[in-house]
Amino acid sequence: MANKHNPETPAKIFAAASKLFAAYSYEAVSVKDIAEMGEVNSALISYYFGGKSRLYQSVLLRQANIFVNTIAKISKLNLPPLAKIRKFMDDETDLQLKNGNNVYIIYREMLSPTPVGEVVVKDHLFKVQDYLSKFVADGIADGSLRQDLDPKHTAFALESIMAFYFMAKNHIKDVFGFEENTLKEHLQEIYMDYIHSLVAEEKKRHEDA
Repeated sequence: MANKHNPETPAKIFAAASKLFAAYSYEAVSVKDIAEMGEVNSALISYYFGGKSRLYQSVLLRQANIFVNTIAKISKLNLPPLAKIRKFMDDETDLQLKNGNNVYIIYREMLSPTPVGEVVVKDHLFKVQDYLSKFVADGIADGSLRQDLDPKHTAFALESIMAFYFMAKNHIKDVFGFEENTLKEHLQEIYMDYIHSLVAEEKKRHEDA
């Protein structure tokens, strides 16, 4: 059993909590479960994280910040708005594939909010929506996107494509009949079809020429 003097103890607790909260709901995971998986004394969870609720918030925040930090970096790139949208969708796809089941912590919180996690997820969603809406608004302003688009609605649709795909990917694989190693390619085809529908006709003619 790890003790509080072991510098690896907080990381072991956090890793165990991340795995358990990804697999089960907040209510279904106990302090004892986390302690057993992390091979630590259960009292150390309160010592390092202030209890189960704050530990859960820390896990959520780590996952949420991965996506917020990614789109924040993209916003600073010297790219046209349409390229920023495409890059965000590509980068978020890679992040969700690399993070595996951990991303389900956020999705579960979106579908079944808990009092301890709802604020973290809402804050994350608002930040991502703000950045993505700005990309769309800039694309409308520079003429690369259709003038009739609502930036917030379009940003919501783009995020919804991503969220639904990863929440239902196992069923989607069966419906479309493709393998796990081709998930990225199929998802890219889906959101690129949608992005293409957003492009202004003059921009489409220029790209097709």
